Amino acid sequence: MSLNSYSLKKYYSTKQNINYYNQQINNYYNPPISTNDILSQLTYHLNTLKFQKIQKDYTFKRASVAAIIRVVPQNINQINENWSKCNTIEKFLSQNWVSNGVCEILYIRRSLSPTDRWSGDLALPGGKANLGENDKETCERETMEEVGLDLRSQNFIFLGQLDQREIRSLASFKKLMVLCPHVYLQISPTTPPLHVNSDEIQSIHWVPLTFFMYDNFINNWKKVSYPAVKILYLLKWLKVLEQSSQYYYLWKRIEEFILGKVSYGGILLPSDTNSKVTNDNDSDNGNNESAEGSSTYLLSSPKHSNTSFLPFASQKKPLILWGITLGITSDLVDLLYKPEELPLLSIKELASARFSHKDLEFMVKCFKNGIPWKKSENYYSQIPCRKPVISEYIDDTKFFSHMKFSAYVGLLTRMIIAWFATKKIKELIR
Repeated sequence: MSLNSYSLKKYYSTKQNINYYNQQINNYYNPPISTNDILSQLTYHLNTLKFQKIQKDYTFKRASVAAIIRVVPQNINQINENWSKCNTIEKFLSQNWVSNGVCEILYIRRSLSPTDRWSGDLALPGGKANLGENDKETCERETMEEVGLDLRSQNFIFLGQLDQREIRSLASFKKLMVLCPHVYLQISPTTPPLHVNSDEIQSIHWVPLTFFMYDNFINNWKKVSYPAVKILYLLKWLKVLEQSSQYYYLWKRIEEFILGKVSYGGILLPSDTNSKVTNDNDSDNGNNESAEGSSTYLLSSPKHSNTSFLPFASQKKPLILWGITLGITSDLVDLLYKPEELPLLSIKELASARFSHKDLEFMVKCFKNGIPWKKSENYYSQIPCRKPVISEYIDDTKFFSHMKFSAYVGLLTRMIIAWFATKKIKELIR
């Protein structure tokens, strides 16, 4: 369900008679749920809920990413010197500094590159599998190569996996790869020194997990849009025509006028993250610092930062979490709630794609749900709490098929209207 038909305000005002939206914005460093409860719920769900597993098919590539969670101590005097002995989740949660700490998750911002499909986007550490590797080995190797964190060391413990998912091309919907998310917990009070691969990563960001819970992200909700014509595979020749034409911007405006845009929901990350980490060049010079607390670190501008194929310059592109990474984050956040507090809709449902043109959006809803008759105001408050998404894998194939079919029908309808209008104008001129 999109934000167009179901507002965030209604979403939170109908949850268990608690009007979260009308309250003052919660400080996500002091959430209404304890760190112990968050991690206990996460480990319980990961251990009890069966994740969606996609069998290996050697005709398609596989990739793995790591959702790395750490607890930042709020009082260093509470840190136990024997923390390394607390190598199980039960022992880890029994420590005082953990119960009073703040849970954070690590994101990376990919470097700008003309060969990278997700250039400049926020992502989780990880990458493609090598021959003979299993998914977990791929995750650990890629994380070590990208940010220098050894997930096999005593500083981390493996918690489990989230739903595996197929990554498909936007236009042709051709299957590109299978993505396998893994969840790790840092059990050390301080994060080991980070050695960032500046060829692949532009910056890193530790974000409080509670920022994505309750209503903390509402004021940071953004739209990520692109021309709707991009989802029409039969019109891929327009891209070549656009780039070769001196009237490039005129072509873009015509496309947007005819079919409009497709918009996804995204979350602008908080800006209060400002401590230092190091990259490989710094460590070679002897400047090796560990990352403590919430951190964001911008590396030097990559070699492709001034190229014209990207809509943003390297330092101007906003830190918006959307798409694949937002979907993984949504699945993870669902597992942090107690069953009675689980929101009516997941974050990725709120962020689902929608057309800017109302007639195309109406067609999608009709194909998906039948004719959308108006529902009563208290309809959504009567919906029982859903299960975490990890136990109910959702395949978006049909939804995007509805979107593509609606776009083709809309384009054909507009061509017919234009033909009739042209015919009438010629008759009037005569």
